[in-house]
Amino acid sequence: MNHHGGEKFFPRKITQGIAAILAGKEKYLSLGNLNAKRDWGFSPEYVECMWRILQPEKHDNYVIGTGEIHSVQEFVNAAFVYIGLEAEEHVRIDQKYFRPTEVEALQADSRK
Repeated sequence: MNHHGGEKFFPRKITQGIAAILAGKEKYLSLGNLNAKRDWGFSPEYVECMWRILQPEKHDNYVIGTGEIHSVQEFVNAAFVYIGLEAEEHVRIDQKYFRPTEVEALQADSRK
């Protein structure tokens, strides 16, 4: 499996890895820190938020996010459950995907 472009982002890497497993091209999906927690969101909603931020006459600074965090492990488990496979049978941890400066948890404060 090549590792360039959008694949360095967990969601894309996970979906492409699962597609390769389903196609019989790969047996395993190699990932880094499954304990990392992120504020996952739905891109179309983020785009709508960006558009709304640009509408008022008086501008301000905003943070776009859900305010909830979920681990990469949760994301992986949900993706594998969706296709009817066990994540434990297909996911391998590879130290080369760990980032030395990675923040363990990223959560948006989207109250504003």
